[in-house]
Amino acid sequence: MEAACEEEPRNPYALRNLGACLLALGKDLPKAEEYLRAATEILPDDQQSWIGLGQAYDVQGKSDDADAAYIRAIEIDPYNQIAEMARTARSKIAEKNFKKGAGTGTRTDAVLYCFAALEKFAAMTRDQVQRIGFEIAAVGTKGINVNDPDSQYSLSSMLGTFSGLQLVCYE
Repeated sequence: MEAACEEEPRNPYALRNLGACLLALGKDLPKAEEYLRAATEILPDDQQSWIGLGQAYDVQGKSDDADAAYIRAIEIDPYNQIAEMARTARSKIAEKNFKKGAGTGTRTDAVLYCFAALEKFAAMTRDQVQRIGFEIAAVGTKGINVNDPDSQYSLSSMLGTFSGLQLVCYE
């Protein structure tokens, strides 16, 4: 495979396959990342290259880069098995980062968001609450970043803008 890349250094499929092999073997992860990144540059709409690049970043502890690669994989085709793998990987990154952010204690911000949700939903009908839940679930199919405190999500069923953590707590 390395010979194929040496002979055709701009062959995205050879680059992707070599990167995936190195990744699967756990050998030379920076080189695997390099090959997979090159494949995404040549074929920017190749979902397999993007998920591979996300995995290469992920195993090296580059969570932000991995998350961005997974997002791109989902954007290419959100309704297939590769996109589902990317969503699962993003959830694992978010969970890991969420736990890391909590340290050994409780995430006070999450508790406050949950309390606010309970207060808000107490004044709503069951149908209104369900509508909000369904809309948050729909937003979640594209990915929700729970680690970015900036308000970046809006809902048609509820006024305002919300951070990813708020939406997850409301869900």
